[in-house]
Amino acid sequence: MTFLQHPIQAQASLLDILDQRAQTQADAQAYLFLQNGETESGSLTYGELAHRAKAIAKQLAPWRGERALLLYPSGLEFITAFFGCLYGGVIAVPVYPPKRNQKLSRLVAIAQNAEAALALTTEAFLPDIQQKFTQDTHFATLTLLATDGMENIGGEFEPQAVAGEGLAFLQYTSGSTGTPKGVMVSHHNILHNQRLIQKAFGHHEKSIGVGWLPLFHDMGLIGHVFQPLYVGFPSILMPPVAFLSHPGRWLQAIAKYRATTSGGPNFAYDLCLDRLTDGDCAALDLSSWSLAYSGAEPVRASTLEKFSEKFATHGFRPEAFYPCYGMAEATLFITGGDKTKAPITTKVLESDNVFVSCGQPAQDTQVAIVDPESFLPCAEGETGEVWVQGESVAQGYWQAPMATRETFGASLTHQGKPFLRTGDLGFVKAGELFITGRLKDLIIIRGKNHYPHDIELTAQQAHPALRENCGAAFTVEVDGTEKLMVVQEVKRTFLRNLDPGAIAQTVRQAIAQNHELQTYGIVLIKTGSIPKTSSGKIQRHRCRQAFLRDELVIVGKSILGENNAEYLQAIAQAKQSPQTPRELIDQLRGQLAQALSLPLETIQPDQPIAALGLDSVQVVEIKHYIEQQFDLTVPLEKFFEEITVSQLAQDILNLSQHQPPQNITSANSLNGQQPKASPQHSAIDLDERLRLAYKPSRNVLDKAREFNLADQLRANDLLPYFRALERNEGATCIFEGRQLIMLGSNNYLGLTADMRVREATAKAALEEGPSLTGSRLLNGSTKQHRAFEEKLAAFVGHEDALVFTTGYQANLGFISALMNENTTMILDSEAHACIYDGAFMSRCKVVQYHHNDLQDLEAKLRQIAPHSATMVTIDGLYSMTGDIAPLPEIRALCDRHGATLAVDDAHALGVLGKAGRGTEEHFGMIGGSDLLCGTFSKSLASIGGWVAAEAKVIDWIRFNGRSMLFSASIPPTSLAAASTALDILIAEPWRVQKLHENAQYWQQGLQSLGFTVGAAQTPIITVHIGDDFKCMQFCKALLDAGVYANAAVYPAVPRNKAALRTSVMATHTRDHLDQALAIFAEVGQRFQAEVEA
Repeated sequence: MTFLQHPIQAQASLLDILDQRAQTQADAQAYLFLQNGETESGSLTYGELAHRAKAIAKQLAPWRGERALLLYPSGLEFITAFFGCLYGGVIAVPVYPPKRNQKLSRLVAIAQNAEAALALTTEAFLPDIQQKFTQDTHFATLTLLATDGMENIGGEFEPQAVAGEGLAFLQYTSGSTGTPKGVMVSHHNILHNQRLIQKAFGHHEKSIGVGWLPLFHDMGLIGHVFQPLYVGFPSILMPPVAFLSHPGRWLQAIAKYRATTSGGPNFAYDLCLDRLTDGDCAALDLSSWSLAYSGAEPVRASTLEKFSEKFATHGFRPEAFYPCYGMAEATLFITGGDKTKAPITTKVLESDNVFVSCGQPAQDTQVAIVDPESFLPCAEGETGEVWVQGESVAQGYWQAPMATRETFGASLTHQGKPFLRTGDLGFVKAGELFITGRLKDLIIIRGKNHYPHDIELTAQQAHPALRENCGAAFTVEVDGTEKLMVVQEVKRTFLRNLDPGAIAQTVRQAIAQNHELQTYGIVLIKTGSIPKTSSGKIQRHRCRQAFLRDELVIVGKSILGENNAEYLQAIAQAKQSPQTPRELIDQLRGQLAQALSLPLETIQPDQPIAALGLDSVQVVEIKHYIEQQFDLTVPLEKFFEEITVSQLAQDILNLSQHQPPQNITSANSLNGQQPKASPQHSAIDLDERLRLAYKPSRNVLDKAREFNLADQLRANDLLPYFRALERNEGATCIFEGRQLIMLGSNNYLGLTADMRVREATAKAALEEGPSLTGSRLLNGSTKQHRAFEEKLAAFVGHEDALVFTTGYQANLGFISALMNENTTMILDSEAHACIYDGAFMSRCKVVQYHHNDLQDLEAKLRQIAPHSATMVTIDGLYSMTGDIAPLPEIRALCDRHGATLAVDDAHALGVLGKAGRGTEEHFGMIGGSDLLCGTFSKSLASIGGWVAAEAKVIDWIRFNGRSMLFSASIPPTSLAAASTALDILIAEPWRVQKLHENAQYWQQGLQSLGFTVGAAQTPIITVHIGDDFKCMQFCKALLDAGVYANAAVYPAVPRNKAALRTSVMATHTRDHLDQALAIFAEVGQRFQAEVEA
């Protein structure tokens, strides 16, 4: 091979680089493909790649700006098609190559999300894909083209200029089938990330790469297609199946082509350790391999150590290992180490685990470790969520603004620039990044956090029968309590004489010793059957779903409290060796059914195996099963011939020199039952709190010690309160790793998510600090406090105002300053609890009148006002029912009877009135109450409270309100947030109109679904349920389905009046509300069906 020095001029995209190389290095080899991992089956020079790609681009001209699915097997055709899309201005969408018997659900979801207009493939694959597409109407409008014949079409092609910020391709990450996420990667993202990789890896034109990773995956595409082109060195490629079937081919290619760079996930190195014998490695010379990267999954120190030891005699050096960290959302590469030094490891004392460093941030990339709840930076060594900032961070998720805002729009409280939330947990020590787990995969049992991969590693090291990197730990709910489950693959060589009970006992003991956890269930599954992503990451959520749906291929299990007699008997029967062709045929049919996820009856003995549609990976799985179980070597080609199951069974019996193996039992034959909670509602006493509160006792702590209601509700997963949100972001929130539509917040204008509010908060924190550490009376008042009070008073139309630390304290403050034992307060029966508490603190007499009942109020005034100084206190907008107080009529009654009128406008400010000035503006009577109070925690996106009145009254409260005198003042950050939110409300009154439009749409939508809703004309819409338990169940079902709402049950509401309290925001989109209505409809229908049943 000849290496030339050809410096590349300034470029805007990879196309500029390819064009320059095609001009100056036209005949230099760019890519070499090894079809079976050994035989050279094709190559591309830079000149050939540019020519073929432009020929494809010319044919794609009608679809410029559209999205194209790339449906290719591993090979060079994928590369030419990808660059053809770049030249032609078509957005490439690399996806999994379709399999003959694979369900199309994920491909359909990607095609729909990407709004793909065409799909590209090869002539060989075209008929199969056409047939597949005819089976699903979603592909009816999709144009399907084969590109491998386009290079012969004549004519010149002049590519258009490419903008650096233009979208290059969509990288769909491994995730939910129903909601795929397409990362929008720009041309600039690609070039920036390529610069990072080149510098970190030390690449130059004399480098040589070998890769087996899928080209439609980010590691394969960015690392083994883009990087070689960017730097100008050759890339030797092979299909993943070539490596998976014989890992030695990977190492042999490194040795043969003297590769300097290659790598893969941690499991790739483990596979070499497990599969390769000394004989396989005899002729290996790995001395050229100077950078062996490891990424995409946790890097394990034990793997690095064992691999280095095993291949040291073959020239492999420990310092060649290069653990790194990255993800598609950051194009690929984020952090990496020093390539001249061995990987850095560290121990975490709490778990005694050894973590391997992923290096330091590359060049101008910033990595922050952030508390995922407070969004504050973590101290060195403290574990938090990994946030990333830099030019490689992609533009977001295609057609997913909510997910984009949540993942790509994070900001630290002291800095406004957006960060990418990776969802990974880690810590930084001495500048090195250590990844410890995934935020959403955390296992929480009895309030303590556990990392799944720690438990998985403990389990795998507990017994030699268990495969490394092939287990999943998660929780299931049993009788209302989270229980630990471990699903683990078994090595093939242990299947014949498997003892599930002994393995389970060993694993349980190891987990108890290392993690102080009881393992509820241990499920042993068939080799190679645990769900993984294309890059080898364990998919714990999918594994959990498969367990709950009884879809795992189980070979043994142990569940605490379960009668295993029937199960163990089935295992024993399954181990009977097949002695006849018929028995072996049935065993092979079972294996094929498991591999293809087909019903057993569809696998016929005389049906050609090739007709079943096995792909290469499935063929390798069956091939290895036969070889391991029967000690036979079966040529791979045999499975693609017309051999039937019966013929294969006969060949095995004829060739076998050993007794046939014991069978592997399918999970479907075991009739196992899934753990399921059984709430005992009749045993739960909802009145317990009230009964205990007034129960006579000699010890004041007795009531607390006897209180069981919360524990009972938790045990039945019905407690609708104190839910721990991971993040509350305006119209949506994150709960247990899921994005929910937020319909349970008082953030009416959605300003908590407004960047102006957040930036003002951060600025105040930096300039003034987190607290003034004093009361308003002493050192806790600033010019900003006074300026805001004057602005607020002017906005609500009163002479002066006073700011408190919370809304609760505002009510306690003015009531305790003005009322005493010689006065009387007349309250609406629905008035907020803080008004009652203020009255109790002041020791005044308290009299209720029926909610919004003017006749009852007048009767009370007539009876009380002549004999006592009286204050009537109401809510302007009632938070539980959503209705509005009849303020003009109440004002008139107070005037008639000489009573003072106080209005709590906590829920009305920003909601009522054209400009959002509250209840007084709503009725056209600004300044109409004697005292007006409220809070910032609703429409003003902060925490704090306020009272507005005439100046002399405010001054009296300032010197006599106990909650003012004896509390620290509102922090500068909270004040800045509220002040900025008020400025926004003043400048953007359209938000109020938008809020009411949303409220009307939501209320009418619920009514159209048949729900009984409150008649309020406000954003607070109640949905009548009736029964308390049914309300809590309904609330939980909404939560599980994607909607956060609040349950109001007795004693908050009268008996049999339980309701769901929903509230909309100005920032809810119609999509938000439509999704929520669909969820309400689905849950409502389910509950109705249960009632009718």
